[in-house]
Amino acid sequence: MVDILSYNIILKEIPGIPNLTKLMEVARVLSSDFEHARIDLYATADQIFFTEITHYSSSGFEKFSSYEVDLLGVQKWLKKKLNTFSTKKL
Repeated sequence: MVDILSYNIILKEIPGIPNLTKLMEVARVLSSDFEHARIDLYATADQIFFTEITHYSSSGFEKFSSYEVDLLGVQKWLKKKLNTFSTKKL
């Protein structure tokens, strides 16, 4: 355990995010069509900037705890994709 007093650290209250409600609303709207998405937004006091939507954690290269867990994820993804394709009118 670190004794923060010995490092002369001044503890300050972290200020709230003035436009947090609007940020969350923007993220909800941008992610609404996806099962999983990380929405990257940056904000100033009066503006919100969108940078990217990430659909796969770790750029899709994250290692799973086991082959079986990986396979379950792939099966779920494939089932959802096949259902999506079969319900669309061509």
